Amino acid sequence: MLQGGIAPVVYTTDKAFESSYKIFYNDFGCVAGDRQECLIAYNKTIFDYLDKTYGKKWRKEIRKDAIGLSDK
Repeated sequence: MLQGGIAPVVYTTDKAFESSYKIFYNDFGCVAGDRQECLIAYNKTIFDYLDKTYGKKWRKEIRKDAIGLSDK
């Protein structure tokens, strides 16, 4: 999950990452509000899944603005 601004940002590498790792980015834009703790907890669960399923190679390919990634 991502939290951006008014206009979501999509990178050319997003589709390839989603396809390779069978997950999808979801950009809440500026409406995530007070859900930050929930977004971090959800993403940490996804990060753990990616670690267990694919090792740590995904970390070089994921968007650096994924919420909670810097805590990993």
